[in-house]
Amino acid sequence: MNVNATAKNCSGVTSRAAGNSFVGAFKRVNIDSITVRNSKGGIKIQDGTEDLTINTVVAAGGAYSTNNSGFKVQGSDIDPAKYPKRVTVKSVVVENSGGSGLYLQNARDTHILSYIGRGNSTVGSYSAIWIHGVNVTVDSIKSYNAQTTAITLRGGSVNFKLGDVYILNPGVHDGPQGYEWGINIGDAQGAIGDVIVEDDKAVPTLRRGINVHQAGAVVDIKSLTVTPPGSVCPTICSVSPNVVGGGPV
Repeated sequence: MNVNATAKNCSGVTSRAAGNSFVGAFKRVNIDSITVRNSKGGIKIQDGTEDLTINTVVAAGGAYSTNNSGFKVQGSDIDPAKYPKRVTVKSVVVENSGGSGLYLQNARDTHILSYIGRGNSTVGSYSAIWIHGVNVTVDSIKSYNAQTTAITLRGGSVNFKLGDVYILNPGVHDGPQGYEWGINIGDAQGAIGDVIVEDDKAVPTLRRGINVHQAGAVVDIKSLTVTPPGSVCPTICSVSPNVVGGGPV
């Protein structure tokens, strides 16, 4: 089964509608492309999904965007046996989403080959990229002007793998005492490749390249480069590889 899906201006105005631009559970399906624009709810791959492959996902926000928008592989917390499994997406590009551009919650054996996000999480407090699950892999991440923290690795994630990560200007709308963080790590276990976090604003506001906020975190980081290194708090804008628990780095 091959599918090309397009949706726009999904407002969610009826009493039972979330305004999702694309939602469903799929088994042994290939989807060529999903292209959506200006919808209240996001693209949601939900419980019951198994062995799904998507070639390209392109999503753009608009006036209807809420913190429920973006691209999501999401289990419901009700029945772990039904969590989405073995989802592979070759390319995800999300711009100006009200919520997370990429939202992986209760995902199992999910593989995103390439993710590019620009200006996401324009409303609410979710990170522009939210990762939680078991055996979740994202080969390449590029995040530009995330309105909140660029990436959250939620506690309980096991054996996650992130390839090279590039983050520019995270936390745009949070203000000088907000969450201008590149990556926020909870009680998660996994590995990250080379990480670059940059702030090129005339007056830099970057506070932390990486923030580790739960002591159970066990994460191997190949390298971290933060520019400018003395943004607001010089001592928490650098890190040596092999982060194991502790506070901000």
